[in-house]
Amino acid sequence: VTSYVPAAFTSSGIGLFFNAASQPITAANPGHPGEALSAYVDGLGTTHPVVADGTAAPSNPPAFTDATIGASVGGLTAPVTFAGLAPGQIGLYQVNFIVPQAPTGNQAFVVTANGTPSSGVTLPIAPCAYQLAGNGTYLSPAAAGAVTITTGSTCGWSASTTTTWIHLTPP
Repeated sequence: VTSYVPAAFTSSGIGLFFNAASQPITAANPGHPGEALSAYVDGLGTTHPVVADGTAAPSNPPAFTDATIGASVGGLTAPVTFAGLAPGQIGLYQVNFIVPQAPTGNQAFVVTANGTPSSGVTLPIAPCAYQLAGNGTYLSPAAAGAVTITTGSTCGWSASTTTTWIHLTPP
């Protein structure tokens, strides 16, 4: 018998995830690689400090899980930055994590408590989007010029340049 039965909540077939702006993650508003998200789950066990049944979780200090919590997206480790009771909520756990450089589309999100995994729930992931600013010509005939590269998400690409070329490097 295990003392942990982690399970992520879902809404309309997608896990119950929110971004840093408190917007829900949906097919129309997917998560992005490198983005901080919160998942709402159940079954993560005891906390410190202890919170009495039927009592809202504190925010300062928050109620951290006693179990070691892990997360993955598309089979890749998603670093967990917080795991505990959701402040102000009764009996609801919150797991904050960073979306790894996962494949795009619908990916399985799994949370573990002391190694016991949940069933996977769907987490939509957007592709990385990049755009070079300027007129489309990126050769500099004699001197180094400035080229601006902007990202449509928090994807971790880098760029380097010389006077005649630009090299984009994926994460």
